[in-house]
Amino acid sequence: MLALLLLLAALCWYGMFRWRRRRLYELAALVPGPPELPLIGHAHKLSGSTQDVMKTLQEFSRFAMKNDGYFKFWLGPLLFIGITDPVDLEFLLKTCLEKDDVHRFIRAVTGNGGIFAPVSIWRPRRKIMAPTFSPRILEQFVEIFAEQSDVLSRRLAAQSDGAPLSAWPLISAYTLDSVCGKYGVALTLMQNT
Repeated sequence: MLALLLLLAALCWYGMFRWRRRRLYELAALVPGPPELPLIGHAHKLSGSTQDVMKTLQEFSRFAMKNDGYFKFWLGPLLFIGITDPVDLEFLLKTCLEKDDVHRFIRAVTGNGGIFAPVSIWRPRRKIMAPTFSPRILEQFVEIFAEQSDVLSRRLAAQSDGAPLSAWPLISAYTLDSVCGKYGVALTLMQNT
């Protein structure tokens, strides 16, 4: 009897939850997206190794390109809209600067870092950091990028036997080798990958 009562209470709560968010569901139905599971949405597709997640994101991107450059996906009750069109993305990034709930959660865990800070904190920090990415400073990285790109191209050429290749570990190693190489730290991750 108690189990039946709890089940009935859970169903009533879920019905009210859906009713309060009915407008969101109506609008979300207008956005194309791959089929989702009840309650968890697409969360099951984002589990597994980083390579599996990357493959899923590539599938989402291909789906978006076939559907006017955008798509929807659900992580539980959270709706996300993915955008692949650069013009639309630029417009959104310039007009929607406030972060969503996921960023607020991460901010609560990690603090007000450069990426997760609210606009009032992020904007002044961006002005301070902007000179770091000036062309004059970035020119100092060109030699490191060229060296690491040569290593990456040699590694890719060595594995170009026609078999499928997962480039994700090599790209990750390239990124770390390039960034750390500027500061005199030779990680040589690409040679060990």
